[in-house]
Amino acid sequence: MQLLTIENAAKILEPGEIYRIGYDALNKGEFLYDHSETRPFTREIPRGEVKGINLVGKMKFIGPGFSDDEWLDTINEENPNFSKLSGAKLKDHNDDIRMKIGVITKWNGEPLWILDDYESIEEIQDNPLNEAMLPKIF
Repeated sequence: MQLLTIENAAKILEPGEIYRIGYDALNKGEFLYDHSETRPFTREIPRGEVKGINLVGKMKFIGPGFSDDEWLDTINEENPNFSKLSGAKLKDHNDDIRMKIGVITKWNGEPLWILDDYESIEEIQDNPLNEAMLPKIF
């Protein structure tokens, strides 16, 4: 199991390859990701400059209730500068580990992990780094 970050995504992900990716933060699940490219971006926000990458490709959720043949584009249809899978670094990260180390997340901020064939999504919750990235609710 390997956490996807803006530092390692371009090195790990090969165009045309399909990866099994899991998440277990706000929700728990997995999807297949057919990688096309990593696309860098820079944006200016009130807290400073944000540098990151968008993952460009297609994704298909795995599990009950999901279609076996429905692949979704990762690029946002309304704004092609945004992806459903992206990561960024921010100097003023406000102690958000995801923004401090540049974690690739799903559109709702959940950290993404590349899973090997023998690994299950249940193992993500046992990873101390995943625990450190969970929202602090109380």
